Amino acid sequence: MRRNAAVLLLVVFVLCIVLLGFFAVYLLYGLFSDSTNPLDGNDVDSVSVASWNLQNFGRSKADNESLLEYYAGKISAYDVCVIQEISDPSSQAIVSLAERLPTYRYVMSTPAGQGSSKEQYALFYNRNVELLETYDWTTEKQEFFERPPLEATFQVGNWTFRLWTIHVKVDNVAEELSNLETLIGSPSQDTIVIGDLNADGQNYFEGMVHHFLGWAWVITSSMDTTVALSNHAYDRIIINTAAQNNFVTVGIMDEVVASQSDHFLVYGVFNPSVQ
Repeated sequence: MRRNAAVLLLVVFVLCIVLLGFFAVYLLYGLFSDSTNPLDGNDVDSVSVASWNLQNFGRSKADNESLLEYYAGKISAYDVCVIQEISDPSSQAIVSLAERLPTYRYVMSTPAGQGSSKEQYALFYNRNVELLETYDWTTEKQEFFERPPLEATFQVGNWTFRLWTIHVKVDNVAEELSNLETLIGSPSQDTIVIGDLNADGQNYFEGMVHHFLGWAWVITSSMDTTVALSNHAYDRIIINTAAQNNFVTVGIMDEVVASQSDHFLVYGVFNPSVQ
């Protein structure tokens, strides 16, 4: 009798171990799937789109571990984040930043600049969004811009939006915005223009809007996007009529000091469920 009871207990013990093993595999599979595949867009309540001019972001800043951790910590709060003013032909600076953002993918533009100084853009995006396509206008439009725009199309669930980012030349704002307006045209698709447009103060009609007049400038001229004591909205977010029904709110992340950048991060939040 005792022998039978011992055998029964052993069988129960083995079954428990097997069941625990199956359960552990199930949990690991779920975690792995969640970290490598985009979420179902229907589960995403909002999408945040940001832009940050990191002021001459190159090897010197990338070699500063605490600075990289600070950048990564802030960027990770947003689903899509444009990084501007990258000045590192080797791209190692962005690689170092990307290593601290393991749940993000990124694409970069080619180096652009009409003179010897070249800059690039980087577009970081997380698993909440799917990148459908990109188009780098550098080669085709270098003569019309100091740093031609980077265009990207994203999808979240049933919502598709097109993003244009550009760092406008500080002493040629009006002309470059005119060129950008011509290039983009009047799209029916949800469209967002974001970046350091230098569109304020003496650079641009003291902040009086003269371009994209049918669009919403959700970063207004009364806002401040610079670390300097002066109050200027150089960084802008502009959305067309089609995107306005998805727009929720706009914000400025101003926890920035001069050693980190001379610009604050700007962001917009959108509801992808609205059609």
